[in-house]
Amino acid sequence: MSEAVKSANEFRRNVRQAKAEARREGKEDLRECAGCKKKMLESMKVSETLPRVLNAEVSFHTPTAPTAEPRVELLKLYGRHVLFDVNSLLAVEVSASAAQYVRERGEAPPQVHGALWCGQQPQWPLMQSPPMKLVLLVSMACNLNCRYCFATANRSKSAHMPRDVALRALDLLRGPINVSFFGGEPLLAWDTVKAVCEEAVKRTPEGKRPRLHVTTNGTLLDADRAATIKRYGMSVLVSLDGPHDVHNAQRPMGTRDSFNATMDGLRQLKAAGVRAFLRATFDDPDTDLAALMAFFAGLADAGLAGGVSIEPAVLSEGCGTGVLTMAGIEQLSKRYHQAAQWYVERARAGTPLDFPPFRKMIERILYTRHAKSECGAGVGYLTVAPDGAIHACHKAGCEIGHLDYGVDEARRAAWADNRVYVQGDCMSCWARYLCGGGCRHHRLALSGDLHGASPAPCAVKKMLITEALWIIAELGPERCKEFIR
Repeated sequence: MSEAVKSANEFRRNVRQAKAEARREGKEDLRECAGCKKKMLESMKVSETLPRVLNAEVSFHTPTAPTAEPRVELLKLYGRHVLFDVNSLLAVEVSASAAQYVRERGEAPPQVHGALWCGQQPQWPLMQSPPMKLVLLVSMACNLNCRYCFATANRSKSAHMPRDVALRALDLLRGPINVSFFGGEPLLAWDTVKAVCEEAVKRTPEGKRPRLHVTTNGTLLDADRAATIKRYGMSVLVSLDGPHDVHNAQRPMGTRDSFNATMDGLRQLKAAGVRAFLRATFDDPDTDLAALMAFFAGLADAGLAGGVSIEPAVLSEGCGTGVLTMAGIEQLSKRYHQAAQWYVERARAGTPLDFPPFRKMIERILYTRHAKSECGAGVGYLTVAPDGAIHACHKAGCEIGHLDYGVDEARRAAWADNRVYVQGDCMSCWARYLCGGGCRHHRLALSGDLHGASPAPCAVKKMLITEALWIIAELGPERCKEFIR
C-alpha cells in the first residue's frame, strides 16, 4: 500500500473519530467539537514535510450554517504551493505534484482529502448596538500640505471644532468613552482636545479609564502636550513617511523642515513615556518598502516607535482614493514581496517589527479568524465634523445627521449593514473572509456606489494576504505564534 493511500486512510479515520466525538457531545458541526481540530489534523502535523498545515488553529469562532459553496483556491507563492479553503480558512502547503493533481482534477490529493472543500458559512447577525467609538474632527486645518491628503478643502482657522460642539458630541456614545481625535491636524485645536479628555474622565467610572486616541503629524508636540497625552493614557499615531528627503517631499511644511519637526515630537513622546505608533503613506508603486521598513525598525529599536504601518495612498485612512494602474499593481507586488523577505529575516533574527499590514493577515490565517468587515463607518463608529454634522466615515462627505437632531436613520440605513456579504462582488472572491470587504468610502469614491467595485484596493489586499501566507510558510506557524498572538 502506497504512503499516499496510508495517509488518506489515516486521515479519513481521524475525521470519522472526530465526527463520532462531536455526536457524543451533541454537536452538529464537527468543528464545534472541542477535540475535532486535533483529530482532523492528526495526520497533518506541522513539520517541514508536505503536506503541512499553515494554521495554528482550525476552527470557526462564529456560528456557521451549511450553506456555502465549497471552494479551494490553489495559490502559487514564489515556489510554494498552498491550498486555501475559502470558507474554513484552512491553508495547507502541498508539493508541486499535489498542486498539479488539484489543477488537473479539481479535488484534493489523497494526502489531504476530507480536510478541504468546507461547506460551512460564517454567520454574523446584523449589528444593532449603538456606536462604540466617536471620531472628532477637531480641526480640518493643517500646518502641512501633504500631496496625497483628502482633507485639503477646509484649510482655514474657521475649520476648528468649538469646544461646546465637541462636548455635545460625547452624548452620542451610550457605553464606555472611546474617542479618537482626527483632522486635519487635531493638535491645532489642543484646547478642545484637552477639554474632551477632561470630560471623558468625568464620565468614566472610578477605577477605569476612557479610551482616547490621537492621529497627528507630530510637528506640534512639545513637552507639555506629551505629558498631557501620557496623563490621559492616550494612544498616539504619528504620520512619518520615511527618511528626511522622502518625508519632506511628501509632507512639506512651508519653509520649515517637517521631518525634523516630527522627529522632535517623537523624542518628546519618548521622554514622557509614550511610545507612538507610526504610519507611512506612499503613492509611488515602485517605492522601496523593504528600505522603509529597515528605516522604521531603527526608530523602533531606538524606542521612538512601537511599530509602523506603511500603506499605499489607495488604502491609507488619511488619503484620497488615488489611482493605481495594472502596471503599478505588478510593480507594487514585487515591492511587497521584497518587504516580506525583509520581514522574515528580521523575525528569524529574533527582532520582528510590528507591521500591521502583514501582522493582521498572518493573525487571521494562523488562528482562522474570519473577518466580518473592515469598515465600521456608521456602525461601529460615528464621526462629528467641526460644524456639528454627523458623518458615517472619518473622511467626511457622507453626512447622516447633525448634533442638533441626532442620527438620521433613513440616511444611515445604507451604512447599517457593513458585513462582507453585501460588499460589491466580495462573496465571489477567494479572499473574502480574510479581507472583510475593505473600505466602503473607497467604493463610494471610486464607483459612486457604497457597495461598488474597488479594483485597486482589492488587488493590494490580495497581495498582503498572499504575502502573509508566504511568511507563515517560510517561518512556520509555531514561530509566527511567538510574536503574533
